Amino acid sequence: MTPDEIRAALESNWLDRRDRARLEALLAVQPDHGRSAHGAGQAADTFEHIRIEGDRGFIAATKRALALLRGTSGWATMRGIARVRACDTGLPVGGALIGNTAEFEPSVWRGDAKFYASSLAHEGVHAAGADGSRDGERACMTVQARVLRELRADRATIDHIERHAANPTPFHTG
Repeated sequence: MTPDEIRAALESNWLDRRDRARLEALLAVQPDHGRSAHGAGQAADTFEHIRIEGDRGFIAATKRALALLRGTSGWATMRGIARVRACDTGLPVGGALIGNTAEFEPSVWRGDAKFYASSLAHEGVHAAGADGSRDGERACMTVQARVLRELRADRATIDHIERHAANPTPFHTG
């Protein structure tokens, strides 16, 4: 993200404290010359209307997950996502939505493609307006569980997401 994109995201009032702290830290170390924050080895590609930014492994994993998601009811949630980026914040979250950009930690995109597809749908629900409240997270996780069922993911993963959808914890609500 460019410094201007970070400032625009910080102006939104729906960021949870974890995302706000990450963006403020990123802005503090960003050179303010308007270039992308991508380092060496970073690339970009597209899938449908979505720009994908990260290394080749991230781009390939994201395209696989988006192709899986496209065949589910969760694909409609991706209308509000313009970009998917790799990030590595070290925070105990798998993904975050910053403006219309979904960012994913390696633990998500390097893992199971079905789970990654469902996580993309989760962030898509946020892009459609679900905030980080308990009700917002419940809506996101309900869609995520539905996508996992449609993709015939393993029962333990579905059960895990359904448990959190039934009672989102403070971890999920920021």
